[in-house]
Amino acid sequence: MEFDHDNLKLRSLILGLLDGNLSDEQQAELKAILQSSTEAQKYYTEFIMLCAAIKQYVSSPVMNELTDQEQDESLLELVASENQAETIVFRQSLWLAGKEALARLKVSKAVLRRVAYLAAAAAVYMFALNGYNAYMAAPVATITDIMDLRNYSAVNELKTGSSISRTDGKIAFDRGFLELEFKNARVVLQGPCEFACNDSDELEMFKGSAYIAMNKGQRGFVVETPVSKIVDLGTEFGVLINKDLSSDVYVVEGKTRVTLKNSTNKLGYTLVAGSARRFSSGGLVKDIFYEDNLFARKIDSSMNLVFYGPLTLSLIDLTAGGDGCMAYLEEKWINPDSGVTDKAFGPEARKLDFRPMLENDFVDGTFVPRRDFVTRQIVSTDGDVFVDCPETCGDFYMNIGINPSVNSVRIPGYRAGEIEFDGINYNTGNNPSLVMHTNLGITYDLRAISKRYPDQSIRRFQTSVGIADLKENHSCNADIWVLVDGKTRFFIKGLSTKGVLTEIDVELGDNDRFLSLVTTDGGDEDIIMPYGRAHTCDWCVFTDPILVLE
Repeated sequence: MEFDHDNLKLRSLILGLLDGNLSDEQQAELKAILQSSTEAQKYYTEFIMLCAAIKQYVSSPVMNELTDQEQDESLLELVASENQAETIVFRQSLWLAGKEALARLKVSKAVLRRVAYLAAAAAVYMFALNGYNAYMAAPVATITDIMDLRNYSAVNELKTGSSISRTDGKIAFDRGFLELEFKNARVVLQGPCEFACNDSDELEMFKGSAYIAMNKGQRGFVVETPVSKIVDLGTEFGVLINKDLSSDVYVVEGKTRVTLKNSTNKLGYTLVAGSARRFSSGGLVKDIFYEDNLFARKIDSSMNLVFYGPLTLSLIDLTAGGDGCMAYLEEKWINPDSGVTDKAFGPEARKLDFRPMLENDFVDGTFVPRRDFVTRQIVSTDGDVFVDCPETCGDFYMNIGINPSVNSVRIPGYRAGEIEFDGINYNTGNNPSLVMHTNLGITYDLRAISKRYPDQSIRRFQTSVGIADLKENHSCNADIWVLVDGKTRFFIKGLSTKGVLTEIDVELGDNDRFLSLVTTDGGDEDIIMPYGRAHTCDWCVFTDPILVLE
């Protein structure tokens, strides 16, 4: 076979042999390579002799009197001289000795182990000659976001988009947050913090806290601490370095494997989701209270936001035209036919078809649900049909309301209550609400929302729903629906009790495109007179609706 003199595999096996670290399988692999190529055999012999010669050189009395820097410069001069020297003819006797060494490979391994310490310095310089410096300077992590970083110490400037390499060594900052992207993991560091990026899949922590989230389907990320080594097994976890240098490990999802340094327990400890332990020097391990919101999991410097728990988006803010990250505090109304308005009421309209909401990237559209023998209720711009849609009167009483004020819903002498459940007022931004007095429907574009957060997946829709008691002396009767791509994922039929909330938790997947919230009258007799309509007193309220991302 043709031999490649830049064969990194052969070089790695020879160095492993010198260090005495080759397994039986690796030893067999090395022997097979040498047996297959005379050029490889020559390379092997020259390599061993060169290691010994360099070690002899650096061990000379003259070299021992030099500083480390002077030794480095001397060795580089030696390399430069060697590169310019004439080629030496390879002696047959030396070649025969190499062949004999090959035949006695298992025996010579013991001898080479004794030579290993003589060749250690040579091995380092061999790496240097073959791209070691490039290897050390290669990027292993990228800064994806920085927020409120104060008093940092680093070789290079820390800025979004810049890379961190092994040569950057320790990096420290007193305050703020730093988000890094490794090969298969995203890491959020919180100050005061001191760390180093040892490899594309290894972080070393000396101080502070880190939250590690593995990319989907990946595992094996390593976190080194002063007392422990943490290996990810496909998960999300947090690491906190305490003042006594003990390390606290909190597993949010999946599993991690933790081994203590200088411990007789070589098997280590497996931590599962929802557990936390403290690892201290001397082999001390103890369970600690698990806190779900202890670590900064995600930062967004553009909005000055730090997420300490699962990333959640406010459907109220999305409905109002935001990106879901803010608490929307104001009052706003959406007419299902004309869009955003400052008016709470009507005009009432019959049989409104699905209206795309072009003015909002995240709201696909609105509609007034109804069904008859001819009409199919369309609920999205893709033409998804609400197959389970019941018969309704086809009218709505009030526009879709965001945080409606008391004055917007009260009518003196008829209606004196508030949007309130269990003593909590949902007329304010602190307790946001989406009021959808029957019959109304609104559809959200999950794909558009996902594009806004490309490193997250929408996993759940969560809210509580009920009919508010506005102190009207009339009964209510409504149906609540949550649809995904037109299909029913949740419903309550015949809701007739006021002032009581019911929790909704709907699982969402990567292939789900549209989420629709719908309220329909309960099918009561519809008489055109005050408090005679089928939708009378159907004050359906979704409290604090959110999308949960991961």
